[in-house]
Order: sequence, then structure tokens, then C-alpha cells
Amino acid sequence: KSHPMLINIPSAELEEELFKRFQQEKNISIVGGPGEKDFSDWLKLSRDREAVENLATQRRFHQALARGEATLRLNPDFVPLLNTLSTVYWLNGQVEKAIASVQRVLTLQPEDASALGNLAKYSLLSGRIDDALASAQRLKSLYSTSYLHAATTIEVLAYLGDFAELIKVFEWFQQENALEPLGSEAGYFYHWAAAAQAYLGEYKTAKNLWKKAL
Repeated sequence: KSHPMLINIPSAELEEELFKRFQQEKNISIVGGPGEKDFSDWLKLSRDREAVENLATQRRFHQALARGEATLRLNPDFVPLLNTLSTVYWLNGQVEKAIASVQRVLTLQPEDASALGNLAKYSLLSGRIDDALASAQRLKSLYSTSYLHAATTIEVLAYLGDFAELIKVFEWFQQENALEPLGSEAGYFYHWAAAAQAYLGEYKTAKNLWKKAL
């Protein structure tokens, strides 16, 4: 989730939460993550990324890109910023730069769900159907109970109109007992599963799923 307070001096509580995230990423050696950086360096990078995101939500794309690109020149492998910049490029109509950014992420972190999902969407919406299908296939092969991964996979399958496969992903996620811990956020999955069932003519099943989505 986004932390708008990152662009200001964080509270002690928020800084503690961020320090825990820093330690987790350092422990699992995320490419483009903390690496050998100390916490203050990593925190500054995270603040810059959040500032880019906040500028983009205000549709101040040129300012967002100027800040993000300046940070990236000094930290070219910072994966979270590369993913954020890809979205800003896309929203600003810079399709090739958006695709290049996610491809850069995937050279660093081949199983990054955000990058694979964005590459599939950008490819599809720019008419590169084969590339979109290839990215979607890579995404589907990385079954994970991560909310981000599952949500991205379902969204991409919906874009592609592959409703039968969408239902399979949803059912797998159910079997892994991964929905209950999500609380109200599980509604996102129930909604898409219901829409897929309705599209396939399974209206009774769709109705029951939509009830659970509410």
C-alpha cells in the first residue's frame, strides 16, 4: 500500500514499519532492494518513489518523471521506482519507455508480478498480442498466494478475456486458503470470478460469488 507520509518526515510508528520492511527485503536479497545500503539511504529512495507516485496521481506527469528519472540515474536498479516510472510513462503516453522500464525490471527480477502484469497490459493495449500472451503465460506459471501476484494475474486474464483460466486461478487461490486472511480485500477476487462465471453463462454461480464480494 502507498504511504503518502513518506514525502514528509515520517512518524516514529511509520519509520518503525518501514525499518521492518527494509530488514525483510535485505534478508531475502531483493534485486534493486536495500542491498548494501543503510536504512537512511533506502528510506530516501522510498520517499522519492512515493513522491513520484503522488505527483502522478495529481496528473503532474512531467514533474513526476523529472524527479523519478533524477533518482534513477543515481540508483538504476531500484526496482520499485522502475515499476512506478513505467506506470507514469504509460499514463503520459510514452508507450516505448513504459515497456522498456518493465523489461528492465524483468532483467533484474524475472518473477516480478507488477512488471509482468504491466508488460502484458501495455502489450495488449498497444496491439502486441503475442507479447501480451507471452507475459500472461509467464505470470500464470508463477502461482503464488501473494495478494499482489494473484490480483495482477486475475486482472491480466480479464484484460485478455481468458475467463476459464481466471476461474482456475481463483479456485486455486481458494484451495490454498488465501482468501480469508484478506478480509474485505477478498471482494476483488470474488468480483472478477463472478464476472468470469457470468460471461461463461454460469449465472447461478456468478450470483453466489457476487454476494460474497459485497
